[in-house]
Amino acid sequence: MSPHYLSRPSCPFLLPPTYLRCMSLVPNLVVGNSASSADVRAFLLEHFLRQCNRRNGTCADPGVVRLHDVVEDSGFVHLIMDLCEGGDLFDRITRQNRYTEARAACIMRSLLEALQLCHGMGIVHRDLKPENILFLDSSDASPIKLADFGLALEFTQGQQVSGMAGSTFYVAPEVLQGLSYSTEIDMWSAGVILYVMLSGTPPFWEATEDGTFKAIQQGNLNFPPDPWAGISHYAKDLVLRMLCSDVESRLTTAQALNHPWIVKNSKRGLRAQPHRTWSGKRL
Repeated sequence: MSPHYLSRPSCPFLLPPTYLRCMSLVPNLVVGNSASSADVRAFLLEHFLRQCNRRNGTCADPGVVRLHDVVEDSGFVHLIMDLCEGGDLFDRITRQNRYTEARAACIMRSLLEALQLCHGMGIVHRDLKPENILFLDSSDASPIKLADFGLALEFTQGQQVSGMAGSTFYVAPEVLQGLSYSTEIDMWSAGVILYVMLSGTPPFWEATEDGTFKAIQQGNLNFPPDPWAGISHYAKDLVLRMLCSDVESRLTTAQALNHPWIVKNSKRGLRAQPHRTWSGKRL
């Protein structure tokens, strides 16, 4: 179940200037008409605190949207969260069409670092997509925040989970095949995001959702000359290693962070490079 949100013009717990945002929810829309305050709090912890280390109650990584507090009053439950005013990665790709390798590497490095934290804490996100990568501000060099842990699951070392999760274009083949899985599905989705950032199109897509799912399972990855002829071999190599259908051979976060393309390019220029291509849609 996903929480239902009610927009409010202001939050009584935040005074300007602030670097936090307040999201207010109506309790009976979250867990049913007979919801008690305790039920609501438990539900919110389930959906919004997965990214925090429950063993010590902290969330030190700046690349993950943090829930700072949950405040209740007579009519609402208020979530005090990081404020991200720069929109999401989907909107930026739609507007700019594709990124330079340098800027794409910066974003991918930050995403991989956030995933490394999550995976190290025993959390698999399960719904990585550009819509869930937020920017703190509107600048080209804005830091990113990984958001929306509503489908995330906890796991212990060596444990695998199951169940359908993810979004069209970004879901891993093993999920579609009904197999058990672990953190490798996040690496697949991150690889799709990298492909989209560099080319403006998803690597596997057809006219229908079923056709797209079939293409993902077949895993025939192509690099059309426009625009891939102008993209480095190292970038294509990283994409191939992240979008590897063989789960055992797919890169981990640590391996991807040490890839030459990430190491060399993530410290370079930040300007986006316009390119006319696929007109994306949110799914």
